[in-house]
Amino acid sequence: MSQTSGNDRESVRLSDESARTLLTRATELDSARLSGASIAELRAAAVDAGIAPEAFEQALAEAQSAALAAPARTESPWLGRVRWTLLISGGVFLMALVAVILTRLLIS
Repeated sequence: MSQTSGNDRESVRLSDESARTLLTRATELDSARLSGASIAELRAAAVDAGIAPEAFEQALAEAQSAALAAPARTESPWLGRVRWTLLISGGVFLMALVAVILTRLLIS
């Protein structure tokens, strides 16, 4: 990919492999930056992913009641944050990949 400046940079087309590499790296960097997610952030991610608000609220209620009923876990607290981060990042990556594919299909 050649280096360009200004508006020219936005019009550069990347190969599918380059697009996947770019989005994968962006996901990795975002994962490293995040340290868990609030319920508000998860709710927003669910809306962005097209999950019905009612479905999210039910899943949240189930998760909260399961957390109250479950015995204390012995795993490290950071592991749970990593799992959520990977889940959210994976969802964002998939949405971006779908957007790239749909864009290619619409342009063709």
